[in-house]
Amino acid sequence: MKFPDQYWDQNKRAELVKIAFLAEPDWETICDPGPFDERATSNELKQLLEKQVDSERKSRAAQIIEEATQITEDFSHILLYREDSHMYTRRVFWQAIVVGRTVVMHFKNKYSRPRPAQLEPKIRPIITAPGHPSYPSGHSTQMHLVALALSEITASSTVKSTPDQLLGIAGRVAENREWGGVHYASDSAAGERLARNMYPLFRKSCGSDFDAAVLEWS
Repeated sequence: MKFPDQYWDQNKRAELVKIAFLAEPDWETICDPGPFDERATSNELKQLLEKQVDSERKSRAAQIIEEATQITEDFSHILLYREDSHMYTRRVFWQAIVVGRTVVMHFKNKYSRPRPAQLEPKIRPIITAPGHPSYPSGHSTQMHLVALALSEITASSTVKSTPDQLLGIAGRVAENREWGGVHYASDSAAGERLARNMYPLFRKSCGSDFDAAVLEWS
């Protein structure tokens, strides 16, 4: 007798994919999004100050606050899937979240960029700045990695959602972090770059789970 596969906590099981990913040789070199441009920081801070007084900030505030502590369900809402309908798709979703979080922390530590409010006291974030460096954006990394995975998983299905729509969800989550005052625009761009760099290794590390997710949509 074995533990039933379908009873796994998906968040916990994703740790197995993280182990496989980190065992890949040269993953750090392959995934590295490159350093941020310190010369552009002054202009980026001005952009954040402009966002702070823009009326659009108020319309985004609820999402910004929600996304600070919860992972968006917008992907499942437009694709119409749940864990009990597409177990392996949901599994890959969590694998992207867990692996993305670990990999981005490695590069946050490497580049150690200060948060915007550290450099410009006039910036008033809507949410508390997270307890780790700013670059690259973790939300951008994770959401773009999810979008890339779901785009491939659903590519042969009849769903009407396109890769551009899925990447659009990821982009909005990343932008919300800028409107919230805790990230520079280049943090968001680096997060997307990191997700694209790591995707081939992530896809490989998911193994048969990814293949099973594709079959759920065929």
